[in-house]
Amino acid sequence: MRIATLLITVFSFFKTIPCSANASFPIQNLSRELYSSWLIAENHHSIDHGGSKITLFQQLNLTVNQQEKIEKIHRFYYPKIIKLKKQLTVIKEELTNMMSSTESATVIRIKHQEVLEIRQKLGKLQLETMLETREVLTLEQRQNFAELLRAKQP
Repeated sequence: MRIATLLITVFSFFKTIPCSANASFPIQNLSRELYSSWLIAENHHSIDHGGSKITLFQQLNLTVNQQEKIEKIHRFYYPKIIKLKKQLTVIKEELTNMMSSTESATVIRIKHQEVLEIRQKLGKLQLETMLETREVLTLEQRQNFAELLRAKQP
């Protein structure tokens, strides 16, 4: 189930990659999108086809070797991504509290810079996850997965 989660997360990320290193990283959109992807994968990792459920792995025709490689990628990156997301949540809360306090504009700018730096680190980890997972899939599997994602969109 976690491999399906990682695949959906990774391919959902394609839409949110910034154009350049200096571009603003749209973390709000990414967070909602990733959260949706996690929920879909955790709760609906199979698709009902006339009473029989077919898993994402079956639809993509992943080999055991591919599944193991993707799981290894997930085990490596997932804890790091979660740690950064937790840090980001804490720092954003601190920033929000500062905005309604007597903190100086300089201190608020410094805290905002921390938010930006964590977002950038998070984006880099998610990109690396995506790229490594992409390398495991064949071109046909990548295309099939993109079609499955499009079919799930409302």
